[in-house]
Amino acid sequence: MTKHAPSKIFTFQKINKMLFLFVVLITMSCSKEDSPEEPTLPVVTVGVITGSVNNGSTNLEGAKVTLKQTGQQDKSIVTGVDGTFKFENIPAGNVTLVTSLVLYAEQNTQAVIEAGKEVNLSISMTGDATVLTLIPDAKFEELLINAGYDVAPINGSVPTYKISTVKYLNFNDSGVADLTGLQDFAALEYFSCSNIYGTSVIKLTSVDFSKNKALKSLDISFNKISTLDVSKNTALENLKMSSNLISNIDVSNNTALKLLFCDRNPLSALDVTKNTALTDLSFGVDITTIDISKNTALINVYAQNGKLTSLDVSKNTSLEILWVSDNQLTTLDISKNTALVHLMCQNNNLTTLDLNTNTALTGIVCSYNKLTSLDVSKCTELVRLDCRNNTLMSLDVSKNVKLVGLNLSYNNLTTLDLSKNPLIATIDGDYLFCDNNLLSTLNLKNGNNSKFTTGNFKTNTSTLKIVVDDVNYANTNWKNLKDASAVYVNSL
Repeated sequence: MTKHAPSKIFTFQKINKMLFLFVVLITMSCSKEDSPEEPTLPVVTVGVITGSVNNGSTNLEGAKVTLKQTGQQDKSIVTGVDGTFKFENIPAGNVTLVTSLVLYAEQNTQAVIEAGKEVNLSISMTGDATVLTLIPDAKFEELLINAGYDVAPINGSVPTYKISTVKYLNFNDSGVADLTGLQDFAALEYFSCSNIYGTSVIKLTSVDFSKNKALKSLDISFNKISTLDVSKNTALENLKMSSNLISNIDVSNNTALKLLFCDRNPLSALDVTKNTALTDLSFGVDITTIDISKNTALINVYAQNGKLTSLDVSKNTSLEILWVSDNQLTTLDISKNTALVHLMCQNNNLTTLDLNTNTALTGIVCSYNKLTSLDVSKCTELVRLDCRNNTLMSLDVSKNVKLVGLNLSYNNLTTLDLSKNPLIATIDGDYLFCDNNLLSTLNLKNGNNSKFTTGNFKTNTSTLKIVVDDVNYANTNWKNLKDASAVYVNSL
């Protein structure tokens, strides 16, 4: 009998092993195809370069920075107001930054860009000393030398780059007569050349600010300037030109104006309808009328020593100070001006003055008018009142307990009661004047006479009786405040 079983078993086992290997290979192949691939991180090949451009002390606006790199297109940036720049996504490698600015020598700066990193540079530029600004006024140049913008000796010029970034100049009472050269102060924001203290006999007669377009504040008051053009100075916020010889001023382009002082000039008209941001306005002399209805932001109005015959302030509800003294006003309606704190309207032709809505008033000067009556009972915050030289027959100040200063001279008052006003004339500089009236009684008995500083009760009726806290004290300390015929008494 032939035995074949072992051979068959071997063959079967061999086939099983081969089949197992095949299944394993298939499974491994499927696993590799079905499993997700691991992410491949991108290779960083670029960097960033930032920096600033300066002249050694001040960052420079408007500098052109050009980045040059072999095999790459040039990139350029102009620095902003802070003088900074930034280039992103710059291939790693060597770069050259070429920086240029008018009045400065071109500057080349080398840098190495590293992948994934930021390089920061400070580029300092050197001014071009060959470009000069003529300064013919020796005093002008002397001031520039003193400020460090020029060096001695005075030679009639200054390197332009040294003044091109200057923002502030104060030449008050300096004696500068010629501002030639100011046109190259391109960054100038604040300029003052006023003779307010009168210490210099030399004054400006002509000015040109057309190139100073960055100006925000300009003060040329107390000079002898006859013309002024600010049409190019659209950034102006404050303009002071008081006490000059200017007969016409156009501020229609200056819509950013917040303050305009043009008083004591021979202006016959003033248009501020485009200046809706105004908060402070001063004018006067020959102006007879003005429209301020569009200037609803006004807080302070000074219109003294003029020829105003009328003034409408009904739209100016934010007004806190209104000075319209020495004009020709016959009426003044301030009923809408409930925020008003101080009113000066003396030396006009007012016959009435309604203060019933003006409860915030602390100071009133309405002297030298034609008032026959005045009601201040609603003005409970009142500290000082001057209504001398009217024709008042009576005045009730019993509600004005904060009253410190009171001038009632030259009226027709017959009685005056200040018993509810303990602060009257108790502060140095404040007083009680009620002379030149028709007073027969004056009540000063308020419990605070010992702090009374000064006053005048003279030129009233010969029978005037003045009620006081202490007769002996009054006779000793106030002897010269009354006429000889008037007497101090403890009560009526």
